[in-house]
Amino acid sequence: MNVLSAKIALRDRTLLDVLDLALRFTVAHWVAFVKMSAVVSVPCFLVTWQVAVHWGWYAGWASALLLAGFAEAPYVALASRLVFDERVRTREALVVALRALPRLALLRLLQLTSVVSASLFFLVPGIWLAALFFFGTEVVVLEQASATGAISRLQRLGTGFFGDVVMALLAISALYVLGILLGNATGHAILEELLQIRLRPTEDEVGGPIALFSAWLAMPTLTVARFFVYLNLRTRREGWDIQTRFAALAARAAEGQEKA
Repeated sequence: MNVLSAKIALRDRTLLDVLDLALRFTVAHWVAFVKMSAVVSVPCFLVTWQVAVHWGWYAGWASALLLAGFAEAPYVALASRLVFDERVRTREALVVALRALPRLALLRLLQLTSVVSASLFFLVPGIWLAALFFFGTEVVVLEQASATGAISRLQRLGTGFFGDVVMALLAISALYVLGILLGNATGHAILEELLQIRLRPTEDEVGGPIALFSAWLAMPTLTVARFFVYLNLRTRREGWDIQTRFAALAARAAEGQEKA
């Protein structure tokens, strides 16, 4: 990533500022994210819905949680290219994500093993593990780290900023829940009140297809939000804001010399 070519201001931001920027950024590039959603989120929704229909809704939501750990990779690649590259093609971002999938799968396996081990032996608090792996997709996809190298990188990245990472983790998790609830309520209102279509839930239905679709619908924006938290953390740790300011001063000085 060339920080000097960034299309957003790299500066220290509050969490609310980061979330607001992520929403405005997604809306500004809605065409690219709609294209990516058609390739990623829609097929994932259909797969998880069929899992829920055939094996129950607990299995459906479990499969959605499993797929989400991989489906967010194309959105991270796309957001990074939209921020740092001049020419952006959805297909290229998808290729970058696909190349990172084997390393990401191994990282998810290590993550699952760590969580299970912590749950069995109560050695490591769950919140610490969640915070440790929070930026796993960004480190693997954007920094091209191996699965084992990613863990070391994630530890260094979060050192000194554990509270900020936890707050971002809780905020984005809460926004996922809120998005699912609001999407479910809005979808039912449109179908039942406006279109007069009555849905008949199954006996074991948890949330239902509209709630499941809302979860996948919320993924692009909330993945971008986490990516921007990652950028903000790297800006603070590596002084990207100082680099861009010095580059701007140097450019102004060179421009002044040319005019003189």
